[in-house]
Amino acid sequence: METVVAVVLLGMVAATVSSAVAFLEATQSRQRQRLGAAELANRLVLMFVDDEDEMPSPARPLDYGVDQYRWKMNSGRVELNINPAGRSEESERRGFRRNRIKQVTITVWLGEESGGSFQHGPNVPQATLTRLIDPLAIRNPDSIRRRFETEAEIQRFIMDLMDIPDGS
Repeated sequence: METVVAVVLLGMVAATVSSAVAFLEATQSRQRQRLGAAELANRLVLMFVDDEDEMPSPARPLDYGVDQYRWKMNSGRVELNINPAGRSEESERRGFRRNRIKQVTITVWLGEESGGSFQHGPNVPQATLTRLIDPLAIRNPDSIRRRFETEAEIQRFIMDLMDIPDGS
Protein backbone atom coordinates (compact mmCIF):
# COMPACT_ATOMS: atom_id res chain seq x y z
CA MET A 1 0.00 0.00 0.00
CA GLU A 2 2.83 2.43 0.82
CA THR A 3 4.46 1.69 -2.51
CA VAL A 4 1.25 2.50 -4.39
CA VAL A 5 0.84 5.81 -2.52
CA ALA A 6 4.50 6.70 -3.18
CA VAL A 7 4.12 5.94 -6.91
CA VAL A 8 0.92 8.03 -7.10
CA LEU A 9 2.58 10.96 -5.31
CA LEU A 10 5.65 10.67 -7.55
CA GLY A 11 3.37 10.68 -10.61
CA MET A 12 1.56 13.80 -9.36
CA VAL A 13 4.86 15.60 -8.75
CA ALA A 14 6.14 14.59 -12.20
CA ALA A 15 2.91 15.83 -13.84
CA THR A 16 3.13 19.15 -11.99
CA VAL A 17 6.77 19.66 -12.94
CA SER A 18 6.05 18.68 -16.54
CA SER A 19 3.16 21.13 -16.87
CA ALA A 20 5.24 23.90 -15.25
CA VAL A 21 8.07 23.31 -17.74
CA ALA A 22 5.58 23.35 -20.66
CA PHE A 23 4.08 26.61 -19.37
CA LEU A 24 7.53 28.21 -19.08
CA GLU A 25 8.43 27.12 -22.62
CA ALA A 26 5.19 28.56 -24.01
CA THR A 27 5.76 31.83 -22.12
CA GLN A 28 9.32 32.05 -23.41
CA SER A 29 8.14 31.43 -26.97
CA ARG A 30 5.48 34.18 -26.65
CA GLN A 31 8.06 36.62 -25.27
CA ARG A 32 10.45 35.78 -28.12
CA GLN A 33 7.66 36.46 -30.62
CA ARG A 34 6.80 39.78 -28.94
CA LEU A 35 10.47 40.76 -29.02
CA GLY A 36 10.62 39.86 -32.74
CA ALA A 37 7.59 42.10 -33.37
CA ALA A 38 9.27 44.98 -31.49
CA GLU A 39 12.51 44.53 -33.46
CA LEU A 40 10.64 44.55 -36.78
CA ALA A 41 8.62 47.63 -35.76
CA ASN A 42 11.87 49.45 -34.97
CA ARG A 43 13.43 48.41 -38.29
CA LEU A 44 10.34 49.53 -40.23
CA VAL A 45 10.40 52.94 -38.52
CA LEU A 46 14.06 53.33 -39.45
CA MET A 47 13.28 52.34 -43.04
CA PHE A 48 10.49 54.93 -43.13
CA VAL A 49 12.82 57.62 -41.78
CA ASP A 50 15.54 56.75 -44.33
CA ASP A 51 13.32 56.40 -47.40
CA GLU A 52 9.58 55.95 -47.10
CA ASP A 53 9.33 54.90 -50.76
CA GLU A 54 11.44 51.79 -50.06
CA MET A 55 9.08 50.33 -47.44
CA PRO A 56 8.10 46.68 -47.99
CA SER A 57 4.54 45.87 -48.96
CA PRO A 58 2.23 45.45 -45.95
CA ALA A 59 0.31 42.84 -47.96
CA ARG A 60 3.18 40.35 -47.62
CA PRO A 61 4.40 38.86 -44.34
CA LEU A 62 7.90 39.68 -43.08
CA ASP A 63 10.26 36.90 -42.02
CA TYR A 64 12.06 37.23 -38.71
CA GLY A 65 13.85 34.11 -37.53
CA VAL A 66 11.49 31.16 -37.82
CA ASP A 67 8.36 33.33 -37.57
CA GLN A 68 6.45 35.49 -40.01
CA TYR A 69 4.87 38.80 -39.06
CA ARG A 70 2.25 41.14 -40.51
CA TRP A 71 2.32 44.91 -40.12
CA LYS A 72 0.42 48.14 -40.69
CA MET A 73 1.43 51.77 -40.66
CA ASN A 74 -0.28 55.11 -40.07
CA SER A 75 1.43 58.41 -40.71
CA GLY A 76 0.46 62.02 -40.86
CA ARG A 77 1.38 65.52 -39.82
CA VAL A 78 1.23 66.65 -36.22
CA GLU A 79 0.38 70.17 -35.12
CA LEU A 80 2.53 71.13 -32.15
CA ASN A 81 0.94 73.41 -29.59
CA ILE A 82 3.83 75.55 -28.39
CA ASN A 83 2.95 77.82 -25.48
CA PRO A 84 0.13 79.74 -27.19
CA ALA A 85 0.84 82.90 -25.16
CA GLY A 86 4.51 82.96 -26.26
CA ARG A 87 3.93 82.02 -29.88
CA SER A 88 4.88 84.64 -32.37
CA GLU A 89 5.05 85.16 -36.08
CA GLU A 90 8.78 85.66 -35.59
CA SER A 91 9.30 81.97 -34.74
CA GLU A 92 7.30 80.98 -37.83
CA ARG A 93 9.44 83.25 -40.02
CA ARG A 94 12.60 81.67 -38.61
CA GLY A 95 11.59 78.38 -40.16
CA PHE A 96 9.87 76.48 -37.37
CA ARG A 97 6.40 75.72 -38.55
CA ARG A 98 4.30 73.90 -36.01
CA ASN A 99 2.86 71.47 -38.55
CA ARG A 100 5.98 70.18 -40.31
CA ILE A 101 6.50 67.30 -37.86
CA LYS A 102 5.28 63.90 -39.03
CA GLN A 103 4.10 61.08 -36.80
CA VAL A 104 4.49 57.48 -37.89
CA THR A 105 2.93 54.58 -36.00
CA ILE A 106 3.83 51.02 -36.96
CA THR A 107 2.15 47.95 -35.48
CA VAL A 108 3.68 44.51 -36.06
CA TRP A 109 2.02 41.25 -35.03
CA LEU A 110 2.63 37.52 -35.42
CA GLY A 111 1.25 36.33 -38.76
CA GLU A 112 -1.12 33.45 -39.31
CA GLU A 113 1.64 31.29 -40.80
CA SER A 114 3.38 31.27 -37.39
CA GLY A 115 0.34 30.73 -35.17
CA GLY A 116 -0.85 34.36 -35.02
CA SER A 117 -3.53 35.91 -37.18
CA PHE A 118 -4.02 37.71 -40.47
CA GLN A 119 -5.58 40.67 -38.65
CA HIS A 120 -4.13 42.54 -35.69
CA GLY A 121 -5.83 41.44 -32.45
CA PRO A 122 -5.39 41.51 -28.67
CA ASN A 123 -4.41 37.84 -28.25
CA VAL A 124 -1.56 37.90 -30.78
CA PRO A 125 2.07 38.74 -29.89
CA GLN A 126 2.53 42.30 -31.13
CA ALA A 127 4.38 45.60 -30.76
CA THR A 128 3.42 49.17 -31.63
CA LEU A 129 5.99 51.91 -32.09
CA THR A 130 5.23 55.61 -32.64
CA ARG A 131 7.84 58.16 -33.63
CA LEU A 132 7.81 61.87 -34.38
CA ILE A 133 9.93 62.81 -37.39
CA ASP A 134 11.16 66.17 -38.61
CA PRO A 135 11.34 65.74 -42.42
CA LEU A 136 13.96 68.50 -42.69
CA ALA A 137 16.34 66.94 -40.18
CA ILE A 138 19.56 65.47 -41.57
CA ARG A 139 20.33 62.33 -39.57
CA ASN A 140 23.61 61.08 -41.00
CA PRO A 141 25.89 61.38 -44.09
CA ASP A 142 23.87 58.74 -45.95
CA SER A 143 20.65 60.69 -45.48
CA ILE A 144 22.33 63.83 -46.85
CA ARG A 145 23.48 61.94 -49.95
CA ARG A 146 20.07 60.28 -50.44
CA ARG A 147 18.22 63.55 -49.84
CA PHE A 148 19.80 65.17 -52.92
CA GLU A 149 20.47 62.07 -55.04
CA THR A 150 17.45 62.16 -57.33
CA GLU A 151 15.16 64.81 -58.69
CA ALA A 152 12.21 63.30 -56.80
CA GLU A 153 14.09 63.54 -53.49
CA ILE A 154 15.06 67.16 -54.17
CA GLN A 155 11.44 67.94 -55.00
CA ARG A 156 10.28 66.24 -51.76
CA PHE A 157 12.84 68.30 -49.79
CA ILE A 158 11.59 71.54 -51.38
CA MET A 159 7.96 70.56 -50.65
CA ASP A 160 8.86 69.87 -47.00
CA LEU A 161 10.80 73.13 -46.81
CA MET A 162 7.91 75.13 -48.26
CA ASP A 163 5.42 73.17 -46.13
CA ILE A 164 3.44 71.84 -49.06
CA PRO A 165 1.36 68.81 -47.94
CA ASP A 166 2.08 65.38 -49.42
CA GLY A 167 0.19 64.61 -52.60
CA SER A 168 -0.22 68.26 -53.68
